[in-house]
Formats: sequence, C-alpha cells, structure tokens
Amino acid sequence: MWSERDQTFKYEQPQSYKFGFNIDQVNEMNIETTTDAGVIPPHDDLQQQNLTPDQLQELFSRVSSELVAESTDDQEFFKREATIKVPKTSKIIQTPFPPPPSDRQEDFDIHIEHLKQLAKKEASSLVIERHSPNENDVDHVLSTITLTFNQSMISVSSLDEQMRAEDLGISLTPNVEGRWKWIGTQTVQFEAKHRLPYSTKYTLRVNKEHCVSVNRGKSI
Repeated sequence: MWSERDQTFKYEQPQSYKFGFNIDQVNEMNIETTTDAGVIPPHDDLQQQNLTPDQLQELFSRVSSELVAESTDDQEFFKREATIKVPKTSKIIQTPFPPPPSDRQEDFDIHIEHLKQLAKKEASSLVIERHSPNENDVDHVLSTITLTFNQSMISVSSLDEQMRAEDLGISLTPNVEGRWKWIGTQTVQFEAKHRLPYSTKYTLRVNKEHCVSVNRGKSI
C-alpha cells in the first residue's frame, strides 16, 4: 500500500533553474574612468616617454662601473684543456722486415748423425705413474677407470682412432660393458656404459709384454 508521502514524491516535478548571460565586446582603448576630478584616461602614469641622448648616457654611466671585463669574455667558444695522455711503457724499435741474413740466429742445429744416435738409444723403462681409482675402497658412484703412463703410448694423430684394450694387454675383471679410449698420448680411460656395480671387487691387469710405448719402452 502506497503512503501519501510516497505518492507526493512520485508525481512531483523537479524544479528547473535558468541562467542568462550577455556577452558584449569591449575595447580597452575606449574605456574611461569617471571620478570626482573629471574624466581621465587609464594608465596615465605609465605613458612611454623618449629619453634624450644625455639622459641615456647618464643612465648607462650608473652601471658601467659595476661591470668588470674578464679574459674569458672574449672567447667565442670555451674549450677545456686537452687530456694528458697516459705515458707508454713499451719502446718501439724500428727494424726492417724481413731481417737481413746477418741478423738471423738459428735456434738449434739439426745433424743427421745426432738423430741416428737418438734413434739407437734405448728408451727408459715404461711404468704406470698413476691410476684412478686407487687400491682403497670406493664409497661413491664410479663409472670411469684411468691409467697414466710415463711415456707416450700413441701418436697425437691417433687419438681419435678407436682403441682395443687387447692391443695393450689391458683387461678388467669382471667384465663390464663399456669402451676404452685415449684422452691423451699417455693416458687411457675406460668409460662404462652404466655405473660400475656396487659391492664388487674389480681386478685391472696390464700385460707388460704387449704394452709398448712409441719410443719402444717396455715394462721391466
């Protein structure tokens, strides 16, 4: 049920307000101020006056004594001093290239007889300098076995060639799936396909009859 107050608000029309503005163009030059003394133009005390040359000279003489000329005022563009270069620690020596034959020094002399004597000289004994792992128990994951000799076993050009452990008389017991490879001219490494099984005793043997270095060195 609607109350009388609610009905009044429902049908009551909002009251509107209207404002009017009138804009006229005004010329400031034609505005005149009316006072008791009469009609006078505005800004009367700001009228421009031309000064005579004597008045200008007197005006400039008041400030000329305060200006002090500086040496930098005459420069068209200020440029700082050049940065001091770092002294050179090296010494440049002018020499002809290529040098004359008289100045060339031979580092060494190669004699065929000396090379023949070196070829006939017997090589020292071949020994295993180090190996990894050692004889102690291994308590970590292991997947490689390394042997290092005291002499070059192959030439540098043969490093990438596939190696056969039987050619060097190397054997690993029990047999583990993997491959042998050279990681240097003196170091051979066995890389297992998977990690070496735990709780296993391995035996690595090197047959001294088949293990010969490039210099024909053999194990004693």
